[in-house]
Amino acid sequence: MKKVSRYKCEGCSFTGNKKQVTEHEKTCPDVENVRKKNEQEILVKEMQSNIRLKAKSISHLEQLLNEYSKATGENLTVSLSIQFKENVRWSHSHHAPIGKKTNWGSSDPTQPTSYPGYEGRVEFIKPDKTGEYAGHMFTGWTRGGKVEGFHTGSGGGGYEAKYDCYLFIDDFPLIKEKVDKAREIAKQADIFDENERIKSAQLSDLTKEKLKIDPVTQSYANEIQKVHEAQKCLSQRANQLEGLIIQRRQDVKLFTLDENPSLKAEMNQFRAHSNSFWSKALHDL
Repeated sequence: MKKVSRYKCEGCSFTGNKKQVTEHEKTCPDVENVRKKNEQEILVKEMQSNIRLKAKSISHLEQLLNEYSKATGENLTVSLSIQFKENVRWSHSHHAPIGKKTNWGSSDPTQPTSYPGYEGRVEFIKPDKTGEYAGHMFTGWTRGGKVEGFHTGSGGGGYEAKYDCYLFIDDFPLIKEKVDKAREIAKQADIFDENERIKSAQLSDLTKEKLKIDPVTQSYANEIQKVHEAQKCLSQRANQLEGLIIQRRQDVKLFTLDENPSLKAEMNQFRAHSNSFWSKALHDL
């Protein structure tokens, strides 16, 4: 029995020998579609691995994530709202930089309890309200799969979904490079500020010592002391005079009543009338 080899077209069910199938594929309309699909799948896989390596900033990462969603055919709008933190803690129980271990509840003292990175929220909006919900491809629940280094936490939703989001800078070398530069600038700024503080303190101490032996300053200080003492004496005298004025007012009032006896009777009548008024008012309450 003679063995015959047969070949099959990549796009359709046509079979034949190698030459026949080769000629057929040149005109077969389904072959190009299959090749495009294969190229797209290769592109998606490359993007899953390379986005983290290409991202130069958070805004650039957001752009690449949107491009990735279009490459998968989902056409999502991806929006990041995250901030840098030296210690991304909570997520470390579930996530860690690539090649490093998680540390559930910080239970392993030999492992880090956190890593530097970005933490916040990510929003997915799917304009086509059909099929899988928005964001499932980023959480690994549908086609496309998770992007390396891009971690989602709690959250959810339908065709408009929000999740907690965690990124470790160890997974994003170009972003880490910028963060390291910013750290170095901040470190140098702190050193500069500390040097300025030390110099300012030294200058202040030297100035104080100089003023202690400066005759002009001592002269002013002595004069100020005399002014303060004079102010104290004047204040005491002013209080005495105010007390004397009050006493004099009482004395003059008595003198006036003695010189005008008729006023005493009128004052007594007024007091009696006033007492009667208040007694009645209190009784009516």
